[in-house]
Amino acid sequence: MLISAYLKHTATVLAAVAVCFFGACSADSDNQNAGIDSTAPTLRALEVSTVISDSGVTRYRATTPEWLIYNNVKNPYWLFPKGLRIEQFDTHLETEANIYCDQAHYDQRLRLWRLDGNVKVTNRKGEKFETDQLFWDQVNAKVYSDKKIKIQQPNCIINGRGFVSNETMTHYEISHPDGIIPISD
Repeated sequence: MLISAYLKHTATVLAAVAVCFFGACSADSDNQNAGIDSTAPTLRALEVSTVISDSGVTRYRATTPEWLIYNNVKNPYWLFPKGLRIEQFDTHLETEANIYCDQAHYDQRLRLWRLDGNVKVTNRKGEKFETDQLFWDQVNAKVYSDKKIKIQQPNCIINGRGFVSNETMTHYEISHPDGIIPISD
């Protein structure tokens, strides 16, 4: 008798849960996140240091004081409001580039990074790039900016406005260059 009452009670509770669950699933997509504050981050992580791999090969090491993930918005994104450091590796774990910025934004859908404030990049040739804003398009494997840029090479400094580069910052074009470039006879 006790078992029968227990089973009836359990069945009633399960039926109530099922009605709530299936009722929630049938709600239209506009109301699915009702009550969820989409302006609040889905996840907040502090003092993060992580490696990122592609097909089992370590490609990047990222370090940041704060990482905010916003998944409950129309265009999900990550935000690094207190700066970001990225070290990019080749397939032999040799450093291809070091990247630093004061703030970063990553659009998950477009796979597009926007680095803002005090952006500094060093490539494997030792060239140093400084700008206020830099975009990194992972889909098209290119880095670009329309802001002022300073490139310090071993024998000269090139200033300009706007540039496009490959991801390792080793092959690039400056849109509007200026500077003194030494030429040997």
